[in-house]
Amino acid sequence: MTRAWVRVAATCDNRCRFCAQADAPDPTIAADPAVALGSLRAAGHTSVGFVGGEPLAAPDGPAALEQWVAAARGCGFEAIGVQTHGRASAMRWSALVDAGVSDVQLSLHGARVDVHDYHTDVDGSFVAAVATAELLRRRGVTVVVRTVLTRSNFRVLAELPAMLARLGVAAWRITVPHATGRARTGFDHVVPRLGLALPFALHALDRARRAGVGAAIEGAPACLLGPMAAWSVLPGDTEPRVHAPVCADCAARSRCVGVDAHYLARFGGDELRGRDEFAPQPAMPVAHAEMFGGVGAHSVATDAPMARPSKRLPIAGKAVPGREETRTKAAPDAAQGLFAALFDDADRE
Repeated sequence: MTRAWVRVAATCDNRCRFCAQADAPDPTIAADPAVALGSLRAAGHTSVGFVGGEPLAAPDGPAALEQWVAAARGCGFEAIGVQTHGRASAMRWSALVDAGVSDVQLSLHGARVDVHDYHTDVDGSFVAAVATAELLRRRGVTVVVRTVLTRSNFRVLAELPAMLARLGVAAWRITVPHATGRARTGFDHVVPRLGLALPFALHALDRARRAGVGAAIEGAPACLLGPMAAWSVLPGDTEPRVHAPVCADCAARSRCVGVDAHYLARFGGDELRGRDEFAPQPAMPVAHAEMFGGVGAHSVATDAPMARPSKRLPIAGKAVPGREETRTKAAPDAAQGLFAALFDDADRE
């Protein structure tokens, strides 16, 4: 099965703090379902997915998407997917399933209301997304989930696997954020140091796999994944990625995704290490992997200079050693003078 992706919307009614599409130029939106889908089918694609923005966010989004789905079914596509934040009503989702939707990629960025709604900046988005997942499970639709790795959620990712298993999610992908759009303007609030965040992500992925949920990580350099490098998948987009000088002789260089150019410019390459051997295996069944679309059109990012790798961790606070700030011999007398009531006459003599 080879999946083609069709962009049917440019807008989104979430305000995700990491959105790579914020301030992006308007992408090309396919106009005629019959023409667009017919050409994809003729090119040999056997499945199709619809992306945005949010495919259901426009005023006529749900109705228009139903037409696209029905047209895709009429063209003979074996599987039809939708990438969504999951906030549409149950009635709309039921209509889409009736029209032929077979799988849905849902965005979930935490296992709690406070975590997820903080990232989307929309109250109620977590409850709506979970309700959508439950509805789709009851209707027999395959659901896969994408979670963006951020500074605010990496420590609580391990809460997600149990919930995903309960919801019947088939596969889960954690995605390293693209440093464009809001993730670029709010970089220090959004993008985590990978050397710190990835161990938490890998632990969460391991828990998901043990719970029967196919799991992988997208956009992470191979050297920071250790023995779990086989869980890595390439980004679904062709955004520019770079490698640090230390990566030159790495055995994984031809397969490694590298890092975001702005990430390397901000932090340098001191986390990265060349690997002596690298033999990756498929991270998840191909059928599930094809259900994940990319993040869509990115905002235009300016070039950033590469930072010099740091030799040691920065010192927080004063760099002057404490011994130069304390008068050790005079301290007892000074203390007695300041706190006389704490000392008796014998002590002062």
